[in-house]
Amino acid sequence: MINFYTFYSGSKGNCAFISDKDTNILIDAGVSASKIVNSLAEIGVSPEEIDAILITHEHSDHVAGVKVLSDKFNIPVYANENTMSKLIMSGNVSERLSRVFVSGSSFSLRSANIRSFKTPHDSIESVGYIIEMDNKKFGYIRVSSKDQN
Repeated sequence: MINFYTFYSGSKGNCAFISDKDTNILIDAGVSASKIVNSLAEIGVSPEEIDAILITHEHSDHVAGVKVLSDKFNIPVYANENTMSKLIMSGNVSERLSRVFVSGSSFSLRSANIRSFKTPHDSIESVGYIIEMDNKKFGYIRVSSKDQN
């Protein structure tokens, strides 16, 4: 069974959580780490149980809490090369916790198979994700209203 929660969504911050019995993933961390920790607590998940943070793009409403959260709880952060370079240069991700993938590629994370794909957005290189867990697929995409045609 896959569990999915949208903690925050909108211009003031974005963060989602997806999990199966073996793997816990945050998608974006666009609010403070303390807000994310509180949201996790509401569903009975400790931040120490998070296996990864997947980043869709570098805008602050998607990464505002990633540095504190990833550093404090030693959580690896996954992003494509262009986005990760920007995040490291701006101090939003520690190099030691950075994990880079090529947009359009697939990678595994514990029991999850993750495929990234490029999305339209006014950012350096926005991506969405197809996450396969427990023989089910879940798609996650963020586009702004001005990008939708």
